Amino acid sequence: MKRMMSGAVAGAMLVIILMACMGISCGSDSVQKIESESQEEWMLRALAEVPIPLVENFLTREAVAKWIERQDTPDRLYYVYPFADNGNCLGYYVAQNRPVSICCALTSPDKVNGSGANKVVVQAPAMDGVYYNGGDDDQYYFFDAGTDAMTELTGIKFITSDQPLNIDADPIQVQIVP
Repeated sequence: MKRMMSGAVAGAMLVIILMACMGISCGSDSVQKIESESQEEWMLRALAEVPIPLVENFLTREAVAKWIERQDTPDRLYYVYPFADNGNCLGYYVAQNRPVSICCALTSPDKVNGSGANKVVVQAPAMDGVYYNGGDDDQYYFFDAGTDAMTELTGIKFITSDQPLNIDADPIQVQIVP
C-alpha cells in the first residue's frame, strides 16, 4: 500500500513538472530564450573585458601554406625515424614521401544509393576492391628513396623530417632481392 502511494505521488509530481515545463515553453519568454539572452549578455561582457586580438601576421596560415608547398615539391626526401616502445630510435629510412596514413584514399569511403527520400549511404569498397572496418589510424606507408620499396609502419611512433636529424641512428637499408 505504501509503495503504491509513493508511486502515485511520484506520478503526480511528474505530471506537475511536465505541465510547468509546457507552460514555460508556451509563454512569451521560453527557457531557451532567457538562456540565450543571458549567454549573449555575458559574452558581450567577456568581449569588452578581453577583446579578440586583430591578427596581423597569419603565421599559422603561413605555416600551412609552407607545409603544402613542401608536400608538392618533387624529389624532396624525407627522413623517417621509428622508435621502439622504450623510446630508443631504431634507425632511419630515407623516403620519397612523408608517411601516409592508410586511411587516406583517392575515393570517398561512402557510396550513395538511391535518391531523395530513398537515399541510403553505405560503405564503398576501398581502392583494392575490398571493404574495411574503419580506420587503422596507426598504420602508415611510404616508399624508400633508394629502391622504391613500399614500407609500412604499424603501431609504432616515428618522427619525420625533410632534413636529417642529429640523432644517433643508423640508416635502415632495404634489401634488394634479385
